[in-house]
Amino acid sequence: MEPLPYNITISAQSAAIEYTPSRSDTKGIWNATYTHGTTSVSPFGNQGIGDCYLQTVSEIAHLSLTWIGTAAYLYGNMTDWVLFPDSPAYSGGIDIDDDWYMLPDPKSNLLVNVTDLPYGSHKITLYGPYNKLLAFQYAILTIGIGYEGSSFQVQNRSIPAFLDNKPNDAFFGFHKSARNESWSRSGPSYLEKILPNGGRQPVPLAMFNVAGASNPILAFNVTNASAFFMRGFVGEGRLSKIATLTPGLDGSSSKITVFDDFSPILDYDQVLYWESGLDRDQNYTVEIRGNLGTSNSGFLDFHTLDIIDGGPDPSKQIQMPSLTKQVEKQVPAASIAGITVGAVLSIIILTILVLHWLRRRRDQAAHETLGASHISPFVGTKSDYPRRAGPGIRSKLDELEPHGAPPSSSSESNSNSNPPPSISASVTRRALRHLRRLRFTSPSSIHEVDAGPVILPPRYDHSWVANADANEPAPAPPASRRVLPVPPGPPLPPIFNEKVVVSGPSSS
Repeated sequence: MEPLPYNITISAQSAAIEYTPSRSDTKGIWNATYTHGTTSVSPFGNQGIGDCYLQTVSEIAHLSLTWIGTAAYLYGNMTDWVLFPDSPAYSGGIDIDDDWYMLPDPKSNLLVNVTDLPYGSHKITLYGPYNKLLAFQYAILTIGIGYEGSSFQVQNRSIPAFLDNKPNDAFFGFHKSARNESWSRSGPSYLEKILPNGGRQPVPLAMFNVAGASNPILAFNVTNASAFFMRGFVGEGRLSKIATLTPGLDGSSSKITVFDDFSPILDYDQVLYWESGLDRDQNYTVEIRGNLGTSNSGFLDFHTLDIIDGGPDPSKQIQMPSLTKQVEKQVPAASIAGITVGAVLSIIILTILVLHWLRRRRDQAAHETLGASHISPFVGTKSDYPRRAGPGIRSKLDELEPHGAPPSSSSESNSNSNPPPSISASVTRRALRHLRRLRFTSPSSIHEVDAGPVILPPRYDHSWVANADANEPAPAPPASRRVLPVPPGPPLPPIFNEKVVVSGPSSS
């Protein structure tokens, strides 16, 4: 996914602009001027005030910028612009990725603009017209920062080279020079930049050393960055340097950038070296060294590293499964085995907890079923009153009880394991058998038997009932009780007179 457009400004004094011939050329083909002149600052020389222009009248002079983005706008002035149709090169022009275009008629201070380029690496070169003045002021480059649809807010952060009155060696690697010289602070702490209105602006404390080509003099790591800008001084006593970015862009092992921080006029805050189009999830290493084959490539003064973080590319986050496979390959086998054993134990423990919870629910349901039946057996009935059927003889109730009916496992197991208080196990089993008869016995198999008149036990006491309500009135006394009628018995024999009858003739 292509990032969103983001504009940055590169001043004409920036070391990131490639001038041909070099600004350090003694012929002075490129001259630096400031709108409000210069002032002497000891021991550094002349300091520029106001806006800076680099100007030339040479037909061989040109400047180039390389960036990763989609557009470029170059600002400045060009006097006495004349078109030479027979000799386009004398009219000046621009070269964009090796394609030549004639320099258009400047509009105000906009020298040329190039837009709608495909996102990628581009190089633009500006040539001035023959024997005419070309003054370049600054360039606005459209790079890519952030992504459409992403909730990540673009973040800017600055890392100073000098922190808490000492070098920030926690972030930067300050190496000794080829002459075994250490880094030190650039100038006094009261160094200030003079403004066009006469005001003064404090200059960030900078670190400086002599750059050599044999070993890197400065190194640092950058991560979570879409672009970064190394800022510092440009002035006399400086020469070309090399910055190496590892890894490089688009899969290359490294990227080498040449920058030249020489200027005849001192400027305290210019971009020395910068990169864009970075993979913000990649960790980059930057090394700075001299570009000459000698032990001295001039001073290097820098004070700030600005980092822009545009957030991760959402299209790359979809490819997480492949990243997971790479992580799995890096995990040792012992760790994988430990994770597997832990997962299995977790499943076993979870299964035991679920089974325990189901059993408790089943037991609770059995208690509720027993309580809903409203069966309150007589306490001690089995022991106090013998059964009518003798040993080996089944009673009518035994004949009515089904022997093939399925048991109620939940109720029976619960009743056997947790019998109610004050009720014996035999009473509980008897109540359960009664429940099973009510639940599993078909109506056709039940036969009613007339037991005859109900004869209460002698001296019946109402307290025999286990669940008798204490508030329920006691039964009426025997005199007022209702007596069940006694059914008629067999007919009585005839009553004869107590008179003896003698048969035969009577004697007189």
